[in-house]
Amino acid sequence: YLDSGLNAVKNYLHRLFIPVASHLVSQQSESPSFIDAKNLFQQWALANFASNPEYAIIDVTGPPHAREFTAEVRVNNLLYGTGKGKRKQDATKAAAEDALKRCQLQG
Repeated sequence: YLDSGLNAVKNYLHRLFIPVASHLVSQQSESPSFIDAKNLFQQWALANFASNPEYAIIDVTGPPHAREFTAEVRVNNLLYGTGKGKRKQDATKAAAEDALKRCQLQG
């Protein structure tokens, strides 16, 4: 930046990152599993209710070194799924997966 200016840095970064970004986008379009359950459930909730899902940790069990979290996901205050995991993120993902399964079963 100091030697060549902002445009030189911009061009350099574009050469590095545009191919990576293009590759990621092409992977996403080829593989639907690239999108996780939370994103899919959010898309479903927005399409059907114009509302985002809300996740909450409803229970924490186990000793401090081996916690297990239980999460639930709601849309418009209606429960759609629950899930458990060793991390909060895993529990919310499991809740979204449960919600998607329930939505598919109900049609």
